[in-house]
Amino acid sequence: MKYFLYDVETTGLTRRDEVIQLSGFLLNEDLRKEQIINFYCYTQVETNPEAQKVHGLDKKLLWELSGGKTFEEQIFQYDFLFNEEDITFVGYNISFDNRMVNQTLKNNGYNAMDFGSKVNSLTNCEGRHNFDLMKPLSSMFNHGVRMKLSDAATRIKFKSTAEINKVYEVIFDNVGMPEGFSDTLAKQTSVSKFHNSLYDSFIYWCLLLDYKTEINCMFR
Repeated sequence: MKYFLYDVETTGLTRRDEVIQLSGFLLNEDLRKEQIINFYCYTQVETNPEAQKVHGLDKKLLWELSGGKTFEEQIFQYDFLFNEEDITFVGYNISFDNRMVNQTLKNNGYNAMDFGSKVNSLTNCEGRHNFDLMKPLSSMFNHGVRMKLSDAATRIKFKSTAEINKVYEVIFDNVGMPEGFSDTLAKQTSVSKFHNSLYDSFIYWCLLLDYKTEINCMFR
């Protein structure tokens, strides 16, 4: 069994909007890292101003970071996303991310990706599945009310926020942005590291390392 913890940033929330950043961590059944994905995508779809305030990715910046490449020009190089038989996609409100990936594909003439069936835990069941990390964490810490990822991150026990960010900086230096764009980090994360899909998916990993056992026990 593989787990793919992933997140996207988009031009907005409507049925015409598209993915402009996709990041994810491919893990084995022991939650050990096998691969990190992070790429930016250029699109002709205009970014909603409110969405741009959140992630800081304007048209000029996207062109530079993506090298002018679209989502569909990049996603197919990751064969495991389409061909891995035993994989669980993990996200935070994952139905949104799944919808945006397939919406971007279909809007550009491609078939949808198979995200499999919904599951409530990370047991090693065969097949393709998707798991929403937000639901069990909201049940554990917020009486079942939807919980922001930034709030859930404060529940990480095995490392402090400073330690988490130090590890993330190493990851970012390796896969975060093309060489020469280090100054862009301050622009994109002027308020918070959250809403960069690489950071968000890294936080998913930290949360799973802490709470996988508790999450699975909730649904036994």
